Amino acid sequence: MHTIAEKKLGLPQSSRDAFSLLEIEGIISSELSTKMKSMVGFRNIAFHDYQELNLLILQKIVEEHLVDFYQFTKIILKFK
Repeated sequence: MHTIAEKKLGLPQSSRDAFSLLEIEGIISSELSTKMKSMVGFRNIAFHDYQELNLLILQKIVEEHLVDFYQFTKIILKFK
């Protein structure tokens, strides 16, 4: 969200919208945008306790998608 505000890329209405704006501006790929948007739902469960956290889902995310977080962070830091 800070990058979007600093670069005046638009006003996202949600976390998912923020990834869409980054995709539209060519900062992240469509594939990465989709992956990050899907993580928003998990974040809501993990940090807002909307439902019980499923440890098997957490394990799968760590094992299979940690690289997505790394890729996103690397792109954003390079963009700044």
